[in-house]
Amino acid sequence: QEFVERILNRIDGLHGIFVTDKEGGPILQAVSKDISLDPLKAASLASTFSITSEQAGKLFFGTNQKTIAFYDNCVIVHVSMTPLVVSFVGDTSVNVGLILALEREICSALESVREIKSEAW
Repeated sequence: QEFVERILNRIDGLHGIFVTDKEGGPILQAVSKDISLDPLKAASLASTFSITSEQAGKLFFGTNQKTIAFYDNCVIVHVSMTPLVVSFVGDTSVNVGLILALEREICSALESVREIKSEAW
């Protein structure tokens, strides 16, 4: 928990980090105090990402490892750590490159959680 909160505070414009299982079940989250994010909506997006990634994998492009979506008022980055999904929600000024640069560090820190969830699946 402390780790995701530290990452949240390191990246300007990042308002939430949600770690869920592939069905959207919440595991960890860190949300900026200055903005209201609905964790249920974030979880829903994570499960949609999982389903979409699974279907896209059938197109012979290989496994989808991450998706970046740019909306009018936010940016969402989903990173697959099967069976986990790590979702980053930021405003339109968030540095997506920095989020992607920290992916290895984040995945490494969450590896024990991923292993536990993998055994449960």
